[in-house]
Amino acid sequence: GPEKVLEYWRGPLKERDFKGENWDLEVKCTLRDSHVHVINGLDQLEVTEERKLGLASYCFEKTNEETIGITLPEAVKKTEELFAAFPDKLTEYRRLLSEARYDPTDEELLNTKRFTVNDAKLFAVDNEFPRFTHENLKVHPPSRVSRINYTLDLEGVENMTLNSKTLESFIK
Repeated sequence: GPEKVLEYWRGPLKERDFKGENWDLEVKCTLRDSHVHVINGLDQLEVTEERKLGLASYCFEKTNEETIGITLPEAVKKTEELFAAFPDKLTEYRRLLSEARYDPTDEELLNTKRFTVNDAKLFAVDNEFPRFTHENLKVHPPSRVSRINYTLDLEGVENMTLNSKTLESFIK
Protein backbone atom coordinates (compact mmCIF):
# COMPACT_ATOMS: atom_id res chain seq x y z
CA GLY A 1 0.00 0.00 0.00
CA PRO A 2 0.96 3.68 -0.13
CA GLU A 3 2.25 3.66 3.44
CA LYS A 4 4.85 1.02 2.47
CA VAL A 5 5.94 3.03 -0.58
CA LEU A 6 6.41 6.05 1.67
CA GLU A 7 8.59 3.96 3.97
CA TYR A 8 10.75 3.02 0.95
CA TRP A 9 11.05 6.60 -0.41
CA ARG A 10 14.44 7.85 0.83
CA GLY A 11 15.62 10.05 -2.04
CA PRO A 12 14.94 13.38 -0.30
CA LEU A 13 17.19 12.22 2.55
CA LYS A 14 20.15 11.92 0.13
CA GLU A 15 19.97 8.13 0.02
CA ARG A 16 18.83 5.91 -2.87
CA ASP A 17 15.50 7.13 -4.25
CA PHE A 18 13.76 4.02 -2.90
CA LYS A 19 15.27 1.62 -0.41
CA GLY A 20 13.68 -1.73 0.46
CA GLU A 21 14.80 -4.63 2.60
CA ASN A 22 17.30 -6.04 0.09
CA TRP A 23 16.88 -3.77 -2.92
CA ASP A 24 17.42 -0.17 -4.01
CA LEU A 25 15.82 1.76 -6.85
CA GLU A 26 17.10 4.90 -8.50
CA VAL A 27 14.57 6.90 -10.54
CA LYS A 28 15.53 9.06 -13.50
CA CYS A 29 13.27 11.30 -15.58
CA THR A 30 13.90 13.10 -18.83
CA LEU A 31 12.08 15.31 -21.32
CA ARG A 32 14.06 13.72 -24.14
CA ASP A 33 12.65 11.15 -26.57
CA SER A 34 15.15 8.57 -25.37
CA HIS A 35 16.37 7.16 -22.08
CA VAL A 36 19.37 9.47 -21.61
CA HIS A 37 20.07 10.59 -18.05
CA VAL A 38 22.67 12.41 -15.99
CA ILE A 39 24.17 10.15 -13.31
CA ASN A 40 25.21 12.10 -10.24
CA GLY A 41 28.48 10.79 -8.95
CA LEU A 42 30.33 7.50 -8.88
CA ASP A 43 28.19 6.17 -6.02
CA GLN A 44 24.76 6.56 -7.60
CA LEU A 45 24.89 3.26 -9.51
CA GLU A 46 27.30 1.42 -7.19
CA VAL A 47 26.17 -2.18 -6.67
CA THR A 48 26.78 -4.34 -3.60
CA GLU A 49 26.41 -8.10 -3.29
CA GLU A 50 23.88 -7.73 -0.46
CA ARG A 51 21.43 -5.49 -2.33
CA LYS A 52 20.09 -5.52 -5.86
CA LEU A 53 19.82 -2.21 -7.67
CA GLY A 54 17.30 -1.13 -10.27
CA LEU A 55 17.06 1.98 -12.38
CA ALA A 56 13.60 3.24 -13.32
CA SER A 57 13.76 5.47 -16.38
CA TYR A 58 10.85 7.72 -17.41
CA CYS A 59 10.57 9.73 -20.63
CA PHE A 60 8.11 12.61 -20.12
CA GLU A 61 6.63 14.96 -22.67
CA LYS A 62 5.31 18.46 -22.01
CA THR A 63 1.77 19.02 -23.22
CA ASN A 64 -0.13 22.26 -23.68
CA GLU A 65 -3.58 20.66 -23.60
CA GLU A 66 -5.42 21.18 -20.31
CA THR A 67 -7.14 17.77 -20.44
CA ILE A 68 -4.04 15.68 -21.11
CA GLY A 69 -1.32 14.79 -18.63
CA ILE A 70 -0.80 15.97 -15.08
CA THR A 71 0.97 18.81 -13.33
CA LEU A 72 3.32 18.29 -10.41
CA PRO A 73 0.90 19.88 -7.89
CA GLU A 74 -1.89 17.60 -9.18
CA ALA A 75 0.35 14.55 -8.67
CA VAL A 76 1.19 15.73 -5.16
CA LYS A 77 -2.51 16.21 -4.32
CA LYS A 78 -3.41 12.74 -5.68
CA THR A 79 -0.66 11.22 -3.55
CA GLU A 80 -1.82 13.15 -0.49
CA GLU A 81 -5.30 11.68 -1.01
CA LEU A 82 -3.79 8.19 -0.69
CA PHE A 83 -2.66 9.12 2.82
CA ALA A 84 -6.00 10.61 3.92
CA ALA A 85 -6.60 7.66 6.27
CA PHE A 86 -3.05 7.86 7.64
CA PRO A 87 -2.47 11.35 9.16
CA ASP A 88 1.02 10.50 10.41
CA LYS A 89 1.99 9.24 6.93
CA LEU A 90 0.60 12.40 5.34
CA THR A 91 2.78 14.46 7.68
CA GLU A 92 5.82 12.34 6.77
CA TYR A 93 5.03 12.67 3.04
CA ARG A 94 4.87 16.45 3.33
CA ARG A 95 8.12 16.49 5.31
CA LEU A 96 9.86 14.46 2.60
CA LEU A 97 8.44 16.75 -0.10
CA SER A 98 9.92 19.69 1.79
CA GLU A 99 13.29 17.89 2.00
CA ALA A 100 13.06 17.43 -1.78
CA ARG A 101 12.58 21.21 -2.02
CA TYR A 102 8.96 21.04 -3.18
CA ASP A 103 7.35 24.33 -2.18
CA PRO A 104 3.54 24.54 -2.25
CA THR A 105 3.81 28.31 -2.78
CA ASP A 106 5.15 27.52 -6.28
CA GLU A 107 1.93 25.70 -7.26
CA GLU A 108 0.60 28.53 -9.43
CA LEU A 109 3.71 28.40 -11.63
CA LEU A 110 3.96 24.59 -11.54
CA ASN A 111 0.29 24.21 -12.53
CA THR A 112 1.10 25.76 -15.92
CA LYS A 113 3.28 22.79 -16.91
CA ARG A 114 1.54 19.50 -17.79
CA PHE A 115 3.34 16.25 -18.53
CA THR A 116 2.56 12.81 -19.90
CA VAL A 117 4.71 9.68 -19.62
CA ASN A 118 5.81 8.55 -23.08
CA ASP A 119 7.87 5.57 -21.98
CA ALA A 120 8.96 3.89 -18.77
CA LYS A 121 11.60 1.18 -18.42
CA LEU A 122 13.17 -0.74 -15.58
CA PHE A 123 16.84 -1.69 -15.77
CA ALA A 124 18.64 -4.17 -13.53
CA VAL A 125 21.95 -2.58 -12.57
CA ASP A 126 24.56 -5.30 -12.33
CA ASN A 127 28.23 -5.74 -13.21
CA GLU A 128 27.38 -5.70 -16.94
CA PHE A 129 25.42 -2.46 -16.74
CA PRO A 130 27.18 0.55 -18.35
CA ARG A 131 28.29 2.92 -15.61
CA PHE A 132 31.21 4.52 -13.83
CA THR A 133 31.88 3.52 -10.22
CA HIS A 134 34.84 3.81 -7.87
CA GLU A 135 35.53 0.14 -8.57
CA ASN A 136 35.57 0.23 -12.37
CA LEU A 137 37.25 3.60 -12.83
CA LYS A 138 40.84 2.74 -13.70
CA VAL A 139 42.22 6.09 -12.56
CA HIS A 140 41.02 7.54 -9.30
CA PRO A 141 40.05 11.19 -9.52
CA PRO A 142 42.59 13.70 -8.23
CA SER A 143 42.00 14.85 -4.66
CA ARG A 144 40.68 18.21 -5.86
CA VAL A 145 37.96 16.54 -7.98
CA SER A 146 34.99 16.29 -5.63
CA ARG A 147 32.24 15.01 -7.90
CA ILE A 148 31.94 13.29 -11.26
CA ASN A 149 28.64 13.49 -13.17
CA TYR A 150 28.17 11.79 -16.51
CA THR A 151 25.49 11.23 -19.14
CA LEU A 152 24.24 7.67 -19.63
CA ASP A 153 22.40 6.65 -22.82
CA LEU A 154 20.31 3.55 -22.05
CA GLU A 155 19.05 2.92 -25.58
CA GLY A 156 19.78 -0.72 -26.46
CA VAL A 157 20.49 -1.75 -22.86
CA GLU A 158 18.49 -4.79 -21.73
CA ASN A 159 15.38 -3.69 -19.83
CA MET A 160 11.79 -4.43 -18.90
CA THR A 161 8.74 -2.27 -19.50
CA LEU A 162 8.12 -0.50 -16.21
CA ASN A 163 4.71 -1.31 -14.77
CA SER A 164 3.35 -2.54 -11.45
CA LYS A 165 3.99 -6.20 -12.38
CA THR A 166 7.68 -5.77 -13.32
CA LEU A 167 8.27 -3.49 -10.35
CA GLU A 168 6.67 -5.99 -7.97
CA SER A 169 8.79 -8.76 -9.48
CA PHE A 170 11.95 -6.67 -8.99
CA ILE A 171 11.38 -5.90 -5.31
CA LYS A 172 10.67 -9.53 -4.35
